[in-house]
Order: sequence, then structure tokens, then C-alpha cells
Amino acid sequence: MKNNQIHGGTRDAAFSERELRHAALARNMAAEGMVLLKNENILPLDVAQPIALLGTGAVKTVKGGLGSGDVNNRRNVSVYEGLQEAGASIVSANWLSAYADRYNCARESWKAQVLEAAKHVDNAFDAYVANPFIRPEGRGLTDADVDGAQVIVYVISRVSGEGNDRRLEAGDYSWIKRNFRSCWSSIRVAWWI
Repeated sequence: MKNNQIHGGTRDAAFSERELRHAALARNMAAEGMVLLKNENILPLDVAQPIALLGTGAVKTVKGGLGSGDVNNRRNVSVYEGLQEAGASIVSANWLSAYADRYNCARESWKAQVLEAAKHVDNAFDAYVANPFIRPEGRGLTDADVDGAQVIVYVISRVSGEGNDRRLEAGDYSWIKRNFRSCWSSIRVAWWI
């Protein structure tokens, strides 16, 4: 029997009325649930100002956790896509593109690793759990990545779930010390996501 499912639970490619209502509700809840700890006259963000968008979650924005923390949805809107849709001028497109390439390469290597490990266990899921995907770091920043920016938006993005994805070592919990260091002194940081 051929499986004609477009998305879990449906064969219809169109969004249902229920999905549209839930998407609107989720967006409103997210907006109302955000907490701003400090605002130095930067927010609300003026999308007419040039923005340097950086961080591992800018292009590959996390939508949920792993395992039971996963979210089954049809489309994710990354922070980059959202800012573009709002008409923002993003000056760091080259950095974002380079990160997307690094991420895709790391993801393909990880898939090969899991598939190889699956050959040596009775349950393929055990290979998946034993080999969590670790998001790659972005390349170092250059002056060109932030040239002309009035504001930097740095998206902190972490995946968590099922206990095997965190390591108590430098580069995991203390990763920001390495990633948040260059080209910052002359530009105001607007917000952290």
C-alpha cells in the first residue's frame, strides 16, 4: 500500500483551519511569553536599521527539543526568515550562509555516523541516542560580517533532550565564551534569543 501522507495525520497539503488557528495562538503566546531583562532604548527593534544577525540559531532556529520535546509542525520560520519577512536589512548574510553550509555538512556527517553505528546494534534507535547531533560553531567573525550594522542580534540556540546531548566540558556549557568575542565593542547588542 502506498503511503500518501503529506504530513503526520493528514494527506492534505493545505493547512487546516485548526492548524491556522493553532499557529496564530502559538505566535501570540510566544510574543506574550517573552521576557526582556534589560532595554537600553534598543527595542522595539527598528528593522530600517542595518542588522548583523549572528549565532547558531539565526538560520537553523531550534523549534523544540529531542525525543519527547520534539515538535511536529509543517514549517519552521527561522529568526533570519522572520526578520527578512519583516523587511529588515541584514548585513551578515555571508556569515549566515557560511553557517548554513557548516550545519548541513555536519548534519550529513552525523547521519552517516548514525547509519554506520546502526549496523552494529540490535535496535537502530540505540545508535541514534548514542550519537547525538552537535551543532557546529560558526566561523569566526570578520569586520565585513558586521560592517554597517547599527544593531547585532545574536541568537543563542541549544537543543536538549533525553539526557545524552549535554556534556560537562568546555565547548558545551561554556561555549559562549568562545563564540561571543569579536567585533562587539563598537556595536550595540539589541537582544539575545
